[in-house]
Amino acid sequence: MKQFLLSLFVVLSMIGVGQSQDAVDQRVIDIYGSDYVEKSKSTNSQLIDFLTFKLDHSYRLVDMSGKLEGNNYPMLSEVKYREKVKGSTEESALTDYNNNALNVLAYAFQTKKDERRFYRIDGTTNCLMFYSNDELIEEYNKSKIK
Repeated sequence: MKQFLLSLFVVLSMIGVGQSQDAVDQRVIDIYGSDYVEKSKSTNSQLIDFLTFKLDHSYRLVDMSGKLEGNNYPMLSEVKYREKVKGSTEESALTDYNNNALNVLAYAFQTKKDERRFYRIDGTTNCLMFYSNDELIEEYNKSKIK
């Protein structure tokens, strides 16, 4: 029993050390600022972890060929910069999609609790499909179990 408890303590300690050393994605820092991120890491590290997860897991690119007619999906160019973007005076719309450069935290994408949202990429038949908040939370929770 002592051996089991000692092993459990060692494993949990290693998990805690691994989590505390996780680097914060620069895109989170770009939006919220390093002071806020550092403070949140000590007071609510799960929030920073979730925001980091959201950057790459909240959406995917989908080909909507033949499915766009009759749908009134908002255009990507209609999505505005968020007001809380740290140090930015830019108020431009998102006019070009680049998966490697997209920071979903920087734009005012409207998501729904239990429904996926689609944004048409201007001049294409592609859409950015955002998972519902429920789906995103479920995937985040699954990623923490692994």
